[in-house]
Amino acid sequence: MPHLGVIALFAFSIYSLTTSTLTVTIKEVHNASVGGTTSAQKTATSITKNKKKLWCVLDNQYLQKNTRLYLNHFPHAMEAILPCYSEFIERGSIKTTVDTGEDASLATSSILTSASNCGYFITGKTQQTVRYKALQHKTDKTQYVEIFPPYAREVLHAMGCDLILADGSVADSNLTEAENEFFIPNNYLGYPRLGQIRYLNHPDHAQPLRRQFVSDDYIKSIKGEGKPLQIGMIQRPKGRRIDNFEQVRDELKKRLPDCNITYDEFNYTNVKDQAEWFATKDVIIGAHGAAFINSLWITPKTIVQQIYPPHAFFASLEPLIEQVGGIAIQAYNKSIGDPYVAAKSVGPNERNRAMINPFSVDVTDVVQ
Repeated sequence: MPHLGVIALFAFSIYSLTTSTLTVTIKEVHNASVGGTTSAQKTATSITKNKKKLWCVLDNQYLQKNTRLYLNHFPHAMEAILPCYSEFIERGSIKTTVDTGEDASLATSSILTSASNCGYFITGKTQQTVRYKALQHKTDKTQYVEIFPPYAREVLHAMGCDLILADGSVADSNLTEAENEFFIPNNYLGYPRLGQIRYLNHPDHAQPLRRQFVSDDYIKSIKGEGKPLQIGMIQRPKGRRIDNFEQVRDELKKRLPDCNITYDEFNYTNVKDQAEWFATKDVIIGAHGAAFINSLWITPKTIVQQIYPPHAFFASLEPLIEQVGGIAIQAYNKSIGDPYVAAKSVGPNERNRAMINPFSVDVTDVVQ
């Protein structure tokens, strides 16, 4: 795969994979959560709008198959909840409406209404972090911490969806089939997952959610026609920090003297600030990392370049960038050849070190 620079503006093709969902009963959800196989897991049902409250069920089995188990980590939590959000819209449980005060040039001009009738039911230990943090828990490798990321809670609140974190299954809850309907997302199972990740069913689904945090008018006050090109550079405070990132900034400024460059470690504490940062940029550059889950908030045709260190390549966020309508670009050390093959050619310890250690980039390659 050839390297693509920021100014070249070459885009990867939009993934054309479709997403199906499974409408299931309480009994079937329970059977699936304890390892059984249901008829609904074999055959997807048609999507129909309904008046019942629609629940997306995320159980331990589903999340393990989809490598989304670490719900304490914001990107993984968003990877789990966004496919359900798209299904909520398509089934009519989250409603959008046209707002004539917004600008259709930024995307389909729609906003979320207050008529949401949706919920997330997260069962068993999926609502706990099972990631062992050696530096914090040296003596207890089985410690669980019940947590759901506050950023993800903010997003669910903006959607208007309820959240239930339960130790037991849906069958153990007081939710009845008379008033509720349940589904398990059926997006992809196991590896290879890169290039198959389905965050959203359609780019139009992203903009109504973005408008809950950032208005079109605010974006137009910063970027767009008659405004300087807005370039955002994210320098990680630790782990995969780019040693010569300031040289990249200086070279961009030399080549594009009229642009406005925001150089930032991205230490924001709420969704609104993060969404405003991403939504108001024309080009975003940085080392691959959790911050790029905020590509959810970009406007169509925004260019997002992720830089990968040698022997560390996990292209998990490029699908999100493209499914939102952006342009995903990868930068990596071309001397190692195919970055995915190079990452697989070394042992896990070396890959882990590559994900932690600082590294330098070829400035010309990044900006050309």
